[in-house]
Amino acid sequence: MASPAIVMKECISLALDTPLGSTVGTAHPAPDQALPYVNWGETDVSDSPVGYEITATLHTWSSFEGPDEVEAIQHIIRTTLAATTVTRSSWTFVFLLEEFCTVLFDPNETDWHGVQRFKVLATAV
Repeated sequence: MASPAIVMKECISLALDTPLGSTVGTAHPAPDQALPYVNWGETDVSDSPVGYEITATLHTWSSFEGPDEVEAIQHIIRTTLAATTVTRSSWTFVFLLEEFCTVLFDPNETDWHGVQRFKVLATAV
């Protein structure tokens, strides 16, 4: 059976493919990656009474003037994943809640950086 964290990332990528298209990528974008861009951050997996609890972090990057583009993409991610249940590769995932969402300006890169953290429940099927 595949790791629930890996399968969960596949589920999120598939769910975001239609609303965001090629904006969603891998954990390590190419140095010349076009912006806006969403990439994987940290994941934490812990036991729960019914399977595993996963904390998934997504990072959104934009060179748009001001935080609006990052905030719009974060809203799409939030509404796409809200209360979603997905079964894939012997796992069922319930996207419970967005724990954290922020947008920061990165003065060294002159980009806006959004961070979102979601709590996901994974159970084997």
